[in-house]
Amino acid sequence: MKNIIILTALVLILCSCALDRSNPLDPVVNDIEVPKEVIGINISHSSSYEIEISWASQDDADGYYIYRCLSINGLYARIDDDTINSGDKESFTDKNIIPGNWYYYKMSAYRWVGDRRLEGWRSGPKTW
Repeated sequence: MKNIIILTALVLILCSCALDRSNPLDPVVNDIEVPKEVIGINISHSSSYEIEISWASQDDADGYYIYRCLSINGLYARIDDDTINSGDKESFTDKNIIPGNWYYYKMSAYRWVGDRRLEGWRSGPKTW
């Protein structure tokens, strides 16, 4: 029984070495330019129920991702909104907040490579 387990593990390891591991979004192998980190991020508390986020537009970005969290080192969740999926957009209003909570945001730019999005570096956490 022990020999069968060892033989099975060896076959799996050898077969996995033959798999094609090419990644179409690998910037090194495919000579793709990764979007730069988003700069000029400003966060303002426009009202009790809204937070305004603005940033400097990037030429190499097809759109942006905004991530939100309730703590600086917590798990950031992406805000999915079609209005920020445009490279020429320079602001977003987060209307899904609860008054009294403290929110932290991170941003990244992405660009289309074929039918996939290549995300650049995320910014550091920002708050108002």
